[in-house]
Amino acid sequence: TDLRLFNLEDIGPHYARTLADWRAAFFANLGEVKALGYSDEFVRMWEFYLCYSEGGFRERALGNVQLVFVKPQNRIDWNYETR
Repeated sequence: TDLRLFNLEDIGPHYARTLADWRAAFFANLGEVKALGYSDEFVRMWEFYLCYSEGGFRERALGNVQLVFVKPQNRIDWNYETR
């Protein structure tokens, strides 16, 4: 292939915060979740998954990277500020 790596960003450190925010939003809307028919068992399982994953990202046991590949004839201006 003629794709070339243009940018690689390690977004893992930010992902722990994302998971914490998802958990907060989930519990802020727990009434709606229950109204959709989700059981207490599901709620506990989902909380465990979110907490476990958040801890994994905080301790760097889990990671996540975002890769951007481009073709040689790419004309898009990819000049953007990375975090």
